[in-house]
Amino acid sequence: MSDPRIRIISHMNKDHQLALLDYVVVYGGENVSHVDAESVIITDVSEEHLALSYNKENGNNKDLKLIWEEVPENEKVKVDQMGDIKAKLVAMAKYAAEKQGYSHKRVDKVSLPKKLDLYLMYLAFAVSLATLYDKTLVRRLVQNDKLLLTIAAKCPELLAKGYSYFENHITPIFSTIYGIHVVEILTVTWPRVNKLRMSLKNKLVWATMNFVEGFLVFSRLNKLEE
Repeated sequence: MSDPRIRIISHMNKDHQLALLDYVVVYGGENVSHVDAESVIITDVSEEHLALSYNKENGNNKDLKLIWEEVPENEKVKVDQMGDIKAKLVAMAKYAAEKQGYSHKRVDKVSLPKKLDLYLMYLAFAVSLATLYDKTLVRRLVQNDKLLLTIAAKCPELLAKGYSYFENHITPIFSTIYGIHVVEILTVTWPRVNKLRMSLKNKLVWATMNFVEGFLVFSRLNKLEE
């Protein structure tokens, strides 16, 4: 496949369906919900233009022709030869995604906690939830288990007093801590996973991890965006 035109068309149609849909939505002015996303393909490309074809939700086929010189994008890439087209397409993909509030690359992954201290957050959540349900439940479980009772007996008195306070004030403590986590989800995590165009399933996984771990999930989310 030595013909650069054929190579570009094949590569874009195979691996960059999301970018093609963005071109149609932003440069073609289509409503994304009215386009059959999987139908969008490049039909022709040259030093002067890019031609796309796609189906509307009603089954009608439409063509879109974009002239390089008329297409807005932030990097101002000029197409003088076929070798310039890749940079132009990338710049257009970034511009079109940004206009919709998205990243030009879809990252649909979940990064689970790997450090022990993070898993302790899940233990703390389980203890909090159990105590919220029955404030003496955890204490009774410890008293009925020899190993746990031995460990508890070796804990400093200050820790024991602190846990008693925790038991007696579990409702405001739980509401405050996990209420803050909900705010984090709504203002930070959900907008970020939405920008990365994650599936609903993975969005919910990230939201759940944020609810339990709090801001500790942000470092793993940051790595996905690198």
